[in-house]
Amino acid sequence: MLQKTIKEATTNDEKAIAFCLANIRSNNLYKKHNTEIEYLINNKKWNYISLEKYKERNTWGKMYPLINGKESCSVFISYLSQFVHGLSSSNLIYEVNNNHTFNELIGIGITFLGKINDFAQNDFNIDKKALMHNFFQSEFGKVHLSYVTPEYLESFLESIKP
Repeated sequence: MLQKTIKEATTNDEKAIAFCLANIRSNNLYKKHNTEIEYLINNKKWNYISLEKYKERNTWGKMYPLINGKESCSVFISYLSQFVHGLSSSNLIYEVNNNHTFNELIGIGITFLGKINDFAQNDFNIDKKALMHNFFQSEFGKVHLSYVTPEYLESFLESIKP
């Protein structure tokens, strides 16, 4: 059953690749730059700088700002890359009998919330108070509050008063 599933997935992937290549090769840009584009396809060089500089590669740091030019987007996407590469929990210590086992995970979650907050405020101009109000009214917000100490909660609530 697993072999059949893998074979079907491979066939679907090959069809998707063939579809993409057919569309690339039928594009007017391909007709003008077929040598460069074939080089990029054959060498799997998707992060080229331009068709004029097709053998030069872009770095991640230079590509992130191309999405929308905003620093918060660049920082946010860079942050998310650790999840794509499986690095987000690679250095965590798991001890099932230790109450502090998941402090690191909670820290990552809080950092993630902060990045989303920055992204929403800077890129979509959503007011911080509206974000906070809506978040803490949600089930996620209520659960989030259950992880903090009473002292921290009191200090936090004091800091967001108008």
